[in-house]
Amino acid sequence: MKTIKEIPEYDRPREKLRTKGAAALSDEELVQVILGRGVEGHDVRSMSKEIAGIIQKKKTGLTETDLTAIPGMGPAKAYQLI
Repeated sequence: MKTIKEIPEYDRPREKLRTKGAAALSDEELVQVILGRGVEGHDVRSMSKEIAGIIQKKKTGLTETDLTAIPGMGPAKAYQLI
């Protein structure tokens, strides 16, 4: 999986949001924008992929417990998404 810096600037989630709007982003990309960055050992793209999978599976009722089970996710980041 490429890092954000390896993706052409025009195709990075934040730039895509700015130029094309939220509707142009996948759930995974929207989560990347909200999180901003990963943590040591857990890059934002892999974390976002896992989080988007949970969101798709649960549809509603996402909890802090669901998100903090993901390595690198603490309560503060979980509440940004909830």
